[in-house]
Amino acid sequence: MIIRQFRYNLSKFGVLCFCYIFPTNGIADDFNEDYKQPNRGLKAAQFMPINKPNIRIKIPQFKDGKLDCVIRAEKMTRITEDDIDLKGMNIDFYNDSNKEMRVYFKSATYNLMQNKIKSKDLTQVSRPNYFTLTGESLEFDVDKRQGRMIGKVRMVLHDSGKLVRSSVRN
Repeated sequence: MIIRQFRYNLSKFGVLCFCYIFPTNGIADDFNEDYKQPNRGLKAAQFMPINKPNIRIKIPQFKDGKLDCVIRAEKMTRITEDDIDLKGMNIDFYNDSNKEMRVYFKSATYNLMQNKIKSKDLTQVSRPNYFTLTGESLEFDVDKRQGRMIGKVRMVLHDSGKLVRSSVRN
């Protein structure tokens, strides 16, 4: 009788320990993982459901407490965990609250892991008072604010008279 009671209590203790300790260790293991993934670019995209279009989007992004860029798109659709399909997208980059540059994509794909945008359609890059660059396709790195245009490219320099006058004097 004593052995039977001991086994019964031991089994209750075992079940109690299993139910209490195992989930706690499982949860603790989850907290030990580093959830800070590499820079995944557009932070708001993690809330976009896959294959559900979002229309007329405006997303500001900040760096060190200052406005870094504003992303506007007519239509954004998250097609995979890491890629977003974009239609009619403008990215306005800012430097000390002044608009520094604008990039326009007719349609493109934004890779969140690489923070790069690839377009095979008409693309335009413009800097106020400097230039307007139009090309057939563009690969653009949002972090570095640099890109590579491929195909027919056209560049218009604004106020190029200053450039011509300064080179004639030399």
